[in-house]
Amino acid sequence: MCNMAAYTGNKPAVKELIELLRVQEGLAGGHFTGITTLHEGKLYMAKVCGDVDDLLKKTNVLDLPGTTGIAHSRTPGYADDSWAQPFMASDGSTVFCANGIGAGNVLPFPEDTFQRAEKILAASPFSLSTGVEAELPPYPKLSDGKYYHSTEIESALIAEFHRQGSDMREAVKQAFSFMPTQIASLAMAADEPETVTVMRYNQSLFYGRRDDGFCIATSCTAFQDLNYNWFQPVPVGSVGKLTADGISFEMLGAHLDKLVISPDLAAAAKYFDQLLEPGKPLGLLDMFDQMVKNHDISPEGYSCQDSFLLYTYLAEKLRRGEVSRSSRQVPGSRPGSLRTETTFIKKKECK
Repeated sequence: MCNMAAYTGNKPAVKELIELLRVQEGLAGGHFTGITTLHEGKLYMAKVCGDVDDLLKKTNVLDLPGTTGIAHSRTPGYADDSWAQPFMASDGSTVFCANGIGAGNVLPFPEDTFQRAEKILAASPFSLSTGVEAELPPYPKLSDGKYYHSTEIESALIAEFHRQGSDMREAVKQAFSFMPTQIASLAMAADEPETVTVMRYNQSLFYGRRDDGFCIATSCTAFQDLNYNWFQPVPVGSVGKLTADGISFEMLGAHLDKLVISPDLAAAAKYFDQLLEPGKPLGLLDMFDQMVKNHDISPEGYSCQDSFLLYTYLAEKLRRGEVSRSSRQVPGSRPGSLRTETTFIKKKECK
């Protein structure tokens, strides 16, 4: 359950993205943080194994130019800066980040998927940077004996499909068909000015507008916290194009038969009301891990909107004042580092 953000408008993208990451990183993120901006046909990136504060201290992120960009804050992983997202193509042509799960994937994913991807990339001009000799299953092990971040492989495939002539929406759709997982994602291309490609299969993703820019965030609580004029969920099973003028969507196409289109909001709310106990703080992952075991809400064999249901519930309870939240410092992925974890507490019995 990573956190993502995107912005395109008339303001410097970096400041908007940092703001969106800060209000989300306590929601299971903060282990790795990265931002990429697009300016005058070039992509600029800064990323680190650490949280937003680490990104500000250790990189030149505030110098990244442009009014369009994407950002990512992720869950635990191999403690190296290269494993932070977004992942930029080795020639700087495209960039991609994702939020999702590989474990428990219900979509058809042939065992030789990564081997076939490796063959495509071997014939392309693109190389990978996340290879490590440490044992890191379930991440894929390629023919050189090293383990690689699966999202970097998908990012490189998107770059290759784009190089072959597909626009970014089509390239993202092609990559999803090639290696389907239960994700949401953001992407940009150096040759598609002031544009963010947005894809949501089932994971939570919202879009909103404030002042003179459109934004994307994983959690609707981010838009609530920052007083956005309005926000809406990105449609499930869709791929879209975000610009300063608006956002448009088209059907993703593949694997819609495995997708829970209309989840039971009332059943989810009732379950969370029972799960949250007065005076007992729970983190986001604590609640999510319990939720996915409830097959009335998360039917087995289907791609469910679990994270969307959880964020929507928390946003409404926070708005009503029935749930409060607090923050605590917990260990990050980099040895000796700390990150923020947000916990939620029921303030009173909800009728």
